[in-house]
Amino acid sequence: MRSALCSILLIIAAALPLPAKPAADDRAQPQMKAEMKSVWKIADGVYRIGKVRVDQNKGHLWIPAKAHMDSGLVEYLACGPEGKLHESVLKVEARPIHLQVGLLLLNLKPGRNLSFQGDPTIPTGSPVEIWAEWKTPSGKKRIRAEEWLRNRVTRRAVPAVRWVFTGSRFIDNKFAAEGEQSLISVCHDPDAIIDIPLEEAGKPKGKNVEPAPSPYGGEHSHAFEIIPGLVPRKGTDVILYIKAVPVEEKK
Repeated sequence: MRSALCSILLIIAAALPLPAKPAADDRAQPQMKAEMKSVWKIADGVYRIGKVRVDQNKGHLWIPAKAHMDSGLVEYLACGPEGKLHESVLKVEARPIHLQVGLLLLNLKPGRNLSFQGDPTIPTGSPVEIWAEWKTPSGKKRIRAEEWLRNRVTRRAVPAVRWVFTGSRFIDNKFAAEGEQSLISVCHDPDAIIDIPLEEAGKPKGKNVEPAPSPYGGEHSHAFEIIPGLVPRKGTDVILYIKAVPVEEKK
């Protein structure tokens, strides 16, 4: 057990996000390393971190969630209970920092290239697929999470996409995703942990992606809305699977 945890600690230390602002001391790394106390080995290659389950053998992790919105404009696929639930499809009870550690245990690398919410830059990072599974009267239903969404202007469904592990940042030596409770974004949010690599998710930088003004005004982009009738009823238990996608080798 100790050797396994030491290996995990090395993975996490190598992939720690850099603080957003220079700090006189290095308190960001101890905060992440402290989460090692939450990592429990269940079997070879299988770990539990709070409510996050990681299976290195299958190359995925899963977290329990609940359907929170089944219509309307969204900026997040998933938020924590104290997050921006008024614009999030799912509510997730798992701590954001545990999701970050779980993704690192899958040997994924955070891109960390976004500077502000709505950044027109296409987010980067290790690619992942996100699948949602829930029970229906006729049995289990499993879909790609992006199938719930469409462009709110064109009304075109979001195509199958590989999301990216952007990795949250540290601000004033604090892990931003913990404070914001932002886990999976569809608005290019540097405080979230996973984002969608679509140009339309950022603030428009060209006529070809310019959306209609958001009804909320201000800095909101709200490029996406939920397709009616697809998300299960509010409060339905949902399992969110996040699967690592092997990067194709260059020939």
